[in-house]
Amino acid sequence: MHPDQKVVQPASKSDFLNQNDHLARHIIESAHDLIAVHNLPDLSYEYANPSTIKTLGYTQEELMSSTVFELIHPDDRAMIPTKPDQYRQEDDDAGNVVFRYRKKDGSYIWLDTLGTFLENKSEKQSLIIFSRDISKRKLAEQALQKSHTELEAKIQEKTFELNALIKEMQDEIMNHMHTIISLEKSKKYYQTFFENSGTAIVILDRNLNIININSMFKELTGYSEKELLDYNTWTQILTPESLEIVQKDYYIRKTVPDKGKSRLEVQGFNKNGQLLTMLAQISVVPESSNFIISLLDITEQKKLELLSQENINCLELSLRKRHLG
Repeated sequence: MHPDQKVVQPASKSDFLNQNDHLARHIIESAHDLIAVHNLPDLSYEYANPSTIKTLGYTQEELMSSTVFELIHPDDRAMIPTKPDQYRQEDDDAGNVVFRYRKKDGSYIWLDTLGTFLENKSEKQSLIIFSRDISKRKLAEQALQKSHTELEAKIQEKTFELNALIKEMQDEIMNHMHTIISLEKSKKYYQTFFENSGTAIVILDRNLNIININSMFKELTGYSEKELLDYNTWTQILTPESLEIVQKDYYIRKTVPDKGKSRLEVQGFNKNGQLLTMLAQISVVPESSNFIISLLDITEQKKLELLSQENINCLELSLRKRHLG
């Protein structure tokens, strides 16, 4: 660190979130997950965010009169605990589960879920469930496997199908970047959303000094909290080109809020030197110069896209050889 560089001493996470309602609201709006709160033991809906409403197709009223057991695929119901005591593990974590869930049109989607158990002072027992629609990823995995086994017989058909699936995956990631309404619940809810979001979140000031981070951001970058907060390693993570893109979008949003890009593709390096491709959403905190960046790692999707392009190139070469032969 340069001797003249100022070391930023951040406030504690809990104090920072507790004192900033606007900040907590924008953290929630930066999430990519489907978020729902369920009553125990029947797993009826107490709250469902707009991502859940849009993805499943039900109205808020329809979901409030439904339970998880009614909508989960019959073959997957055995994966869901039926007694409250089964949720009380040492870390209050209901565990990560992948299952099929019924939409309003009768079709099923795949959800990757993580549940967090909460027991309030009133002894009311609730479960917060964070879910992500991984249907396209499942389809892509199946299509990729099928393309390996049938490439010689149906090379042209499978190449175009794989390319179309990857395009759908990119569209799905874009659709997940919409905002959610503020959840006027306890401060513990805000802290839970911030820490349990499946998205890496960093809060910066106008000079790109880190104010706060969540655990997913540490996992994505590979840096410890001390390295990130004390030495402000944020500027070392992004490539110079991506850093310039983020700074430019921030100043545009600060001057004309509606003019910034809703989603940015950026690149950076984790602590081990691995190049990451990420989808970034920037949100300016009202009445302040601070802003929030939500990052989604799309490195693997980019690799699939490259693999698809290589298959297309092989197809074109094969077709040219057959034409010339």
